[in-house]
Amino acid sequence: MGAFDFDQSKPLVAYLTQQARIVHQGETKGVLYTLANCHDQPRPCWGIVELILPGGEPWPGNPLEGPGYGVMCPRSNWHYVREYEVPVAFPLGTSSFTWKVGSAWQPV
Repeated sequence: MGAFDFDQSKPLVAYLTQQARIVHQGETKGVLYTLANCHDQPRPCWGIVELILPGGEPWPGNPLEGPGYGVMCPRSNWHYVREYEVPVAFPLGTSSFTWKVGSAWQPV
């Protein structure tokens, strides 16, 4: 989580950290997903990752990850490293990842 400050009053804190901001067609994009439960109680949670194309449309292969369900232990962190191959035919422009995380089946 590096030098980022985060609001520990929330049920869950989620970070998506990219290995590189610019990735070319045919290369690999690395992403670190971090989820933290800052409280003393277990926290049921869910998550899903989607990719949005440069024109604002969703990637046809969505979801990239999930939906996933689990229970975060009290005062625990979950880290997941994932690599994605960028297809040679991927459209040029700025795309974005969306990582939706919820607690008790409600988005946070």
